Amino acid sequence: MIPNRMYRSQNLGFSLLELLIVVAIIGVVSAGSIGHYQNFRIQSIIREATQQVATDIEKERFASERFNEERGLVVDLNNPNQYILNGITKYLPKGIELTKAGRSKSVTFYPPYGTTGASERTFLVAWKNKPERYYRFIRVVGVTGKVIIQDE
Repeated sequence: MIPNRMYRSQNLGFSLLELLIVVAIIGVVSAGSIGHYQNFRIQSIIREATQQVATDIEKERFASERFNEERGLVVDLNNPNQYILNGITKYLPKGIELTKAGRSKSVTFYPPYGTTGASERTFLVAWKNKPERYYRFIRVVGVTGKVIIQDE
């Protein structure tokens, strides 16, 4: 009986090789997920910035109707991480740029109905480091100034 107990007590636990294999597997899985997490984070920041700009454009349209005055948004081409909204500078999240994608760098709403000119205005919200990979468009369409957000 004594030799049996000694044999069992020596075999309890994990060997060093087994622990190293588990640590290596955890390392490979976590290294693969870091890239996906960074992509998700960048895309969520772009979604947030796009929603911020689109909401501000819609607020300016309603303010034009309400206060019976010209209101609008101007893209600051010298400083692409900010835009001017009725004379007030608004800032985008860090790493995000707002640029014009069409001919015009601004959108103006005219009273009494908050209408725009008939031409379409398009703005590009992009990640500063990789604008060709992470971006969204904001389109202000038609006379009514409907705001449309597009991924491509």
